[in-house]
Amino acid sequence: MFSDPYIEALQKFGWNVVRLPRTGLEPLQLLYRYKDDLTKLGELASVITNNGSSPLPSKKQSNAAQIEKERTSELKIGIGLSILASIVSLFGGNGDQLKTKYGGSASLSFGYDNVTQEEISIADLDVYLKNSDVNASSGYMDQLLDMDEVYIITAVLKSNKINVSAKDSKGLDVKLSLPEIKGVIGANVAVSRKSELSSEISYEGTNTLVFGFQVIQLIYDKGSYISFKPPERDFAFRSVGQNLIFSNPGSFTDIKL
Repeated sequence: MFSDPYIEALQKFGWNVVRLPRTGLEPLQLLYRYKDDLTKLGELASVITNNGSSPLPSKKQSNAAQIEKERTSELKIGIGLSILASIVSLFGGNGDQLKTKYGGSASLSFGYDNVTQEEISIADLDVYLKNSDVNASSGYMDQLLDMDEVYIITAVLKSNKINVSAKDSKGLDVKLSLPEIKGVIGANVAVSRKSELSSEISYEGTNTLVFGFQVIQLIYDKGSYISFKPPERDFAFRSVGQNLIFSNPGSFTDIKL
């Protein structure tokens, strides 16, 4: 059975995990589940419209400092470097060149700073849905809703700074050269250490990436909103080719964006 202390820690706080952090996940986005596939439907307001009596819930941001204490388990260097290269590239740097600078490393672990929680009020969402109708031009949407397999993202965790620790095959810290790393990733990503003695390296970018999310399941009957409920399982979100995957221990689910 798949297990990771980082996933377990975030789930303890009520979060699902995006194992390969990315842009493009936001509150008020709809997802549809069919068997083991999840498909992104689009923005709530484009699918479920309101007559103006209840405004669309606003997105609010707050600090999530408790999440900054959590770290992933030690990941084998191949997987770890693939994740790090993707993150640095999305931050605006040249992530692929990093793979040449982690010589002597056998594993990597990750943590986040500058963590922000962006969320909507579920109570406000409930009121909005009670006073809304399915967009008549959306065609098949009312049938999808009646199947009770539509989810809405209610909150995300995001950050523009990741902390990375490297260890060798004996489990000892590997201290890498900051000037060499700075020389290959470009000026858009800041690279630093917390102290001269620290082996942990921080990468800070201009873009914020989502690494955690929360959803609720929408319950409809004959095209009318009835209620919502929490999902019946936890998800982890990881990349597979051009698609993404939601998974819980022992199962994997494709999502098509």
